[in-house]
Amino acid sequence: MDGISRNELADMLKEKLSGYLKNPIVTIQFLNFKVTVLGEVRNPGSYKVNSERISILDALGMAGDLQINAKRKNVLVMREDGNEKVFSRVDLTSSELLHSPFFYLQQNDVVYVEPSRGRIVGGNAGTFLPYILSSVSTFVAVLALIIR
Repeated sequence: MDGISRNELADMLKEKLSGYLKNPIVTIQFLNFKVTVLGEVRNPGSYKVNSERISILDALGMAGDLQINAKRKNVLVMREDGNEKVFSRVDLTSSELLHSPFFYLQQNDVVYVEPSRGRIVGGNAGTFLPYILSSVSTFVAVLALIIR
């Protein structure tokens, strides 16, 4: 039953069951539809989706939005199409995004938001800065004692 929506499947099942039941109620839910959002987002991870489709903007919203250092013009979407992996870059700042075949995500899509160049270059500088400042201040204090 590929290619039909949840509503179409529910209507079809209702029609077939109406011969056996009075006013059957059919509810179809996706239990394993998930997308993964990684990279420069507040809460990276895999997210289960209970609706029939989800846009890339909705998925990024579920992940807590983009960090300040995120590249908004070069977001990678990875998708499996049969046995083939398809990669596409999308620009979140462009109005053309709405017409992209990657605007609506599919089952098991992965969205990767790259960090900006400044984040890559200076990413670990903040980690070592306290140690560097401590070492320099210790050196200056020792030098001041020696000069006196």
